[in-house]
Amino acid sequence: MPPNNFSIVVDWAQTERADAHPEDYCIGELNVTADGAPLAKNKDRELGNEKECALVSALPFARWAASSFWRILYEPGPLNDQPAPVWWRMAHEMTSIGEGWAWPHIAFTSDTCQVRIIAHGQSEVDSSWQRARYTASGEWYIPLPEMREGLRNFITEVKDRLSEAGRAPEITDELNERLAEDRDDGARNYRIIEAMLGYDPGYGPAPLMRKFCDLAERRVDMAILMEIAGGLNPLAGLERNDQFSGLERAYSSMKSGVKATLKLPHISRPSAREPWDYGQQLARDLRRQYGLSCTEGIDQKCLLDFFRLTRSQFQRVPSAGAVSLCKKYNDRLSISFKSMRSCSSFYMEQRRFQLGRILGAYLASAPHAKWLALSDGSTWEQQMQRNFACEFLAPLDGILAMIPTEPNDLSLTQVQKIAKHFEVTPFTLINSLMNNHKMDRESAERLLKAA
Repeated sequence: MPPNNFSIVVDWAQTERADAHPEDYCIGELNVTADGAPLAKNKDRELGNEKECALVSALPFARWAASSFWRILYEPGPLNDQPAPVWWRMAHEMTSIGEGWAWPHIAFTSDTCQVRIIAHGQSEVDSSWQRARYTASGEWYIPLPEMREGLRNFITEVKDRLSEAGRAPEITDELNERLAEDRDDGARNYRIIEAMLGYDPGYGPAPLMRKFCDLAERRVDMAILMEIAGGLNPLAGLERNDQFSGLERAYSSMKSGVKATLKLPHISRPSAREPWDYGQQLARDLRRQYGLSCTEGIDQKCLLDFFRLTRSQFQRVPSAGAVSLCKKYNDRLSISFKSMRSCSSFYMEQRRFQLGRILGAYLASAPHAKWLALSDGSTWEQQMQRNFACEFLAPLDGILAMIPTEPNDLSLTQVQKIAKHFEVTPFTLINSLMNNHKMDRESAERLLKAA
């Protein structure tokens, strides 16, 4: 694999006119590649030939990449491939660049560790107004540092093209500003939090951003600030006008948490790169360490024993809001849960699931980490926690052993019976089957709607 498996390169066209408009001066053959795959591949409607590059002006793309730089790299996307709102798509989909050019159907979605790139080829009907039809389709996962380098190199290339000809200094100033922010730790952290909250650079509400800066001064880790911000993003279910109160509740949650003690054996970190695979492997390793069956559930006493909690203490764990923080003191932990949205008939199952998430977060955290965060966000950490809890409380092998038919043919009654056996919600069981590719999305959505 090449050292940088994401790149944007332009083969500049010759410009005859000395007074050419900056956009015209930046016309060229645009080649976007991920793991060697050409994402701007297109077929000429008139000539019938296929090319790996697209003839466009790189300037609109560079300006969009600069304004969306932090959001592309750090803002999580919708959970479970749900439809994205327009305000999110404007910063993450290349078709939103516009300005009179036809752009590849490429979307960038971050989980704060890697960026998922999704390309959709165009149909003949969708591209009937274009001379060329974009044909690349697929998914690629690019590590965050390599994605950042690819965007920086492209922005720099366009900036240098303009600077050499003395054109559009106000545009090069805008591009320079973004590059300068990425070199400054303080500015970079500020922009990352802003992006994870769902704002373009400079548009984060001042009171909210001041509160995040205050937490940073109190030595709350940047990694935890990112998890809080991801949980306060509107895609995680919180309205923008509730973000400040959500942050206040998150910070105060650890002060009222129930004290627990965890003494767990050392478990090697899984080699898996994807959060779902990582969480699942971590849960299986913990079960193996304790000699727990790979098909049986975890009863309440066994689960509470991991935390040295009594049933009454477990029932007193407070609910913090959209995001909860758990404070680590070596092997001690102050526990609080995030608020639960589903109906109260699954109250105890949801609390068990959150306890499972905390256990996964604790195992995956660095020894020096002082905080754990739980939210409905879609960062790598939150996805890992959810799948750890799924696998630990209701192992996939155990679920499959209880299914009397094909998973896609399950009825809601059968799902409820299996979920009751493992003391999890039907939603947990359905999502586990879907995320492990044992149930197709159509069947899962049918059951989720019925549940």
